[in-house]
Amino acid sequence: MRRALWLLPILMLAGCASRTSGIRWVTTVRWSAGDSASWSQPGFDDSRWDERAFWDVPHPRRTVWIRARVRIPRNGGANPVLVAGRPWAAAVTALASHELWWDGVQVGRAGIVGRTAAEETPGPVQAEYPIPDSLAAAGTHLLALRASAFHQHFTPTSDFLRLKVGPLGALAVERRASAWAALASLSGILLGTLLAFVMFFLNRRDRASLLLGLLGVAVAVLLGAEAWRPLAGYSYDRHIVRLVTICGLTWMVGALLGAFLVTRFPRRHAGRILLGYLVALWLPLVLARSWNGKPAGVDLAAFVFAAVWTALAARARRRGAFPALAGALIAIALLVYDLRAFLDRNFFFAVDALLACLLIGHLFEWRDALAARGQALTRSARLEAEMLKRHLQPHFVMNTLTAIGGWIEEDPATAVRMIDALADEFRMLTRIADRRLIPLADELRLCRAHLDTLELRRETIYRLETTGLDEADQVPPALLHTLIENAVTHGPGGRRKVTMRLEASRAGGRLRYVFTSARGDTKDAAGEPGTGTRYVVARLREAWGDDWTMTQEAVGDAWRVAIDMPGSGT
Repeated sequence: MRRALWLLPILMLAGCASRTSGIRWVTTVRWSAGDSASWSQPGFDDSRWDERAFWDVPHPRRTVWIRARVRIPRNGGANPVLVAGRPWAAAVTALASHELWWDGVQVGRAGIVGRTAAEETPGPVQAEYPIPDSLAAAGTHLLALRASAFHQHFTPTSDFLRLKVGPLGALAVERRASAWAALASLSGILLGTLLAFVMFFLNRRDRASLLLGLLGVAVAVLLGAEAWRPLAGYSYDRHIVRLVTICGLTWMVGALLGAFLVTRFPRRHAGRILLGYLVALWLPLVLARSWNGKPAGVDLAAFVFAAVWTALAARARRRGAFPALAGALIAIALLVYDLRAFLDRNFFFAVDALLACLLIGHLFEWRDALAARGQALTRSARLEAEMLKRHLQPHFVMNTLTAIGGWIEEDPATAVRMIDALADEFRMLTRIADRRLIPLADELRLCRAHLDTLELRRETIYRLETTGLDEADQVPPALLHTLIENAVTHGPGGRRKVTMRLEASRAGGRLRYVFTSARGDTKDAAGEPGTGTRYVVARLREAWGDDWTMTQEAVGDAWRVAIDMPGSGT
């Protein structure tokens, strides 16, 4: 499918090239400020007028005339120039209202030319004017243009952009060729954008997929703005609106590209680097003098940033970095290959290739993440069963029931407390075991029920001191419960009172828990993690993928566990 999308615009452009043969650019013209009806006539002597390229005619501060000699060759060879039923035309692209004269006969106009702003009515930027067959004979003809431009609202680098003559059909095809290229590339971009949003809705924590989808939307809107002039057209006084829109959308595309890459391939100080990049992305818009140079400069900066960032990710062997790097290099090559025509043609294929490669690399990563999550779910389910089994093991149940039997005769109130605490703990474990995240309030109730059970069984006072907790936060089930179990199991024995501490803090949208307990006599040598630690890791991976960290270390006579995770479970 992707190959077909690439071949479609290539075939379309090849077809356009064959049909646009016969078009002749009018480059050298003579011009003069002022106004006289005689200046449209072929017999008028314009030898004293200034001669220069059409696009170098200075900004008209009042009405101006532009004259050029155009030669239509005689038919000859396999491709005749003049064919019956195939009218000739002149095509004008100018940021000015104008009238077109051919051999002294007015053949068309765009808007109303005026000697003042009040007299002038802005006309379309692009227009084709058919030339009557009686005036389109082989030979040399006079093309005269009367123009005024009082409604530009900015100072362009050139007011008169293109002047061509040729078969009317060929001129119309050439005018819309860039728009067709944009529409051809748009199909692939929209498909990729839809896929990125589907990936995001399947995993709402996948910010990279969201940014990739937004990038596709921004590119699609930008392509629409680029195709606005050749497809829909507009009066020249609105040209500045299109230029500003293109510059703003180009900056947005570059910003979203950078944000996606930084999110997709995170590095140290990535936030600061992204901020600096976004600021630097404004420089071409501010410093470039031409309106073509502004978005082209932004594109170059964005593509170079993408190439450097993905190259560093590829060097670190990050999954999906090589396709992204290939897309960035293709985009740079297309930009450098033909900078003048990049925005009109190569840009569409550059962003299409870049987005396709970004999506391919992201799909690889997404597939691996799904596989890892499936494995985490399997491990979590197995460890969950082990944890429940450990709570329900016959030795534990026998000792607990024996203790309860003794308390029923000697201390009925303690027996009732033990039964209630044990029932609460089992009830909560059963209710939350199959959930991915639970409110911190439920987790704390489970922990306190477990501590009540331990107090009665061990005749030891257990206290959990908390600081900075928000009970509405979401945590994996039995996360803190498992840390408390480990602390009791591996902690020092023989104490009448054991105090554990749980502190929470927030920074940069992250949530950090620090659990501290008394350190036992066991060695700190590294080894295989126990069932409790494996359960905690599996639950964290199931809930947050790789977006978490956990460290365990001895600090003096205490054991410290620090867990860093996203600040919200929604």
